[in-house]
Amino acid sequence: MIFAEVDTSLNVPNSPPEFQGIIPNFSWSSGPFLDAFNMNDYFEDFQGDSMNFSYSGEDQVIINFSSNGSVSFFPPQGYIGVEVITFYAEDEIGSVPSNEVYLGIGVDMEAPKWSNPQKTRDKIFQNDQINFNMTWTDNFGLKSYYTSIDQGEGWVDYAGDISGVFNVSSSKIQISAPVGKIVKWKVCATDLSDNFACSDVFEFTVFATPVDNGVPTESTGTDTGGDSTSVTGRITGENIKDLYEDAKDIASGNAEEFSIDVDSFLVTLKQGTSLTRVLEISNTGNNDLSFDLIIDNLDEFAELSESNFTIKAGESKTIIIDFNVDLTTDIGQYFGSLIVKSVQTVIVPLVLTINSVDLDFFVNVSVLEETKNVKPGKSISALIEINNFGDNINSEIKVDYAIKDFYGNIYDSAEEVAILNEKIVLEKSLNVPEDILLGKYIFYARASNEKDVALNSDVFTVGLSFRFEAFLKTSFVFLAILILSIISIVLTMRHRRHLERQKALSLYVKLNELKELMKAGNYERAATLYVAIKRIYGEPINGDVLENRERLVEEIKKLSSKIDFEDVVEKPSKEKKKGENIESDSGSEQSDVVVEKEGVKAKESEKEKGIESEDAGEKTKIVKEKKVKEKEDKAGDDEKVNGEEKNEKA
Repeated sequence: MIFAEVDTSLNVPNSPPEFQGIIPNFSWSSGPFLDAFNMNDYFEDFQGDSMNFSYSGEDQVIINFSSNGSVSFFPPQGYIGVEVITFYAEDEIGSVPSNEVYLGIGVDMEAPKWSNPQKTRDKIFQNDQINFNMTWTDNFGLKSYYTSIDQGEGWVDYAGDISGVFNVSSSKIQISAPVGKIVKWKVCATDLSDNFACSDVFEFTVFATPVDNGVPTESTGTDTGGDSTSVTGRITGENIKDLYEDAKDIASGNAEEFSIDVDSFLVTLKQGTSLTRVLEISNTGNNDLSFDLIIDNLDEFAELSESNFTIKAGESKTIIIDFNVDLTTDIGQYFGSLIVKSVQTVIVPLVLTINSVDLDFFVNVSVLEETKNVKPGKSISALIEINNFGDNINSEIKVDYAIKDFYGNIYDSAEEVAILNEKIVLEKSLNVPEDILLGKYIFYARASNEKDVALNSDVFTVGLSFRFEAFLKTSFVFLAILILSIISIVLTMRHRRHLERQKALSLYVKLNELKELMKAGNYERAATLYVAIKRIYGEPINGDVLENRERLVEEIKKLSSKIDFEDVVEKPSKEKKKGENIESDSGSEQSDVVVEKEGVKAKESEKEKGIESEDAGEKTKIVKEKKVKEKEDKAGDDEKVNGEEKNEKA
């Protein structure tokens, strides 16, 4: 093999410098602007030739280049105006121009500049409240900003004010996107001259929250600035099973030591308003209990009347929760909980929905009554009513709706676009999963256009165990009528029994009077009393007997001769009805008596023989007898008979 070395050369022609990038515009209030930028950052000579810098288009502003390429501007004192400058870089071959650069002196043409994007933590869990921060600078002064976030339902803005030439924008936003969702966010700002700028778009993924024994664990995250913060985790998915069961047990009084009269709170407020809710904790055990109450994740909106206290055995305590929302609070739905710690820990979910104070439209959600209690695997339906208070008629409005639990987890959702008139009502349905846990859930609706966002929710229940509650609600009128009917029947029966008892007692007294008259031989008055008794109790009287009064008297006499009055009147009856106790007291003035259909038997006797008083007397059984009243009572009874005789004659 033969090797050889050959010298070669390549002639590369020289070329003028090249312009790299775009020189920005500059504006400042007054005076010189030193070291505004460096020409070497925008021009480059690839052959390494030295470059000379120049400019054109100046009028009042003097431009100076330093030895290292730095550029400074020197306007006249008190000058206000705008100049357009073109910069040049030149070598021995040629020169190249820059873009046109606007210089504003006393005139703001420069948009704010952003840097250092941060969020509270790198690993973000569903329902966490996260602060999104951005550093802003401006040559004249900052004015406002808004943080935009897309959680899968489109971009939503959270606005705020900012001032100065250097400041940090900050927005606290709750993450409602489902686990695994990629969330996007950015921040935009304006300055005092309404120059506008936006940051890049950033992304993060939503993670599921670890839960230990049904209570959220403390998760430590680190923000991009390196500061370590401790943030309470949230509750998701299967982790809420124990919490749902505990909440139902406590609310229904199944807990061993104490009970709470509510199992959740759903609160809706406008910006700048407040609301008070009350719960009662009862010590159902035999020992005094100490309690610690904590508002988790909504502590900036909710305040407890007391957080540490003791309840004695068998006593209760009322706790007041004040919900307050200021005018600067961002609209949205916030999820938190009230943690009650004692011999056991119970979590009561809190859901706070915040609407704008100056909305042009309002949303109301009403779950249909027939689906207020729904089985797993069935559909839930609700009316979404949107009332328009503004002048924007026949415009498009986006309506999002979803099934959520009280911890913010989404189980089904949908969206559509509607035309907003003065009022629209949409009936919408969503599917309840087969494997959903039994308990209370939220039908959530969100209506939005380019200007406003309105939110509202209603509660429904999943599970067979709540059907009786639904029946009570839907059948209240029927049940009320049924109960009143039963009460009326019972009272009527009691009244009739009372009348029958009075009637029997009255009959017994009159029969004794009749016997006394017969015993005394006063047959005329006895006959009159007999007729009165028959008429009072509705028994028919033989017409022949009424026409032949002497015959009636004779029959009464015959009956009198056959009755042993001493045995009938003075001696109490020995017979007793089966299962009935008869109490007799020698000093008593009244006894209970049962008379067996004496009127019916007397009726049968009259039909056969006219008036056969002997059979009527023999067929009357007295289970209890009342002693003959005192002579004073007898005189009063005689007066009654006289009155009846007069009535009879009349």
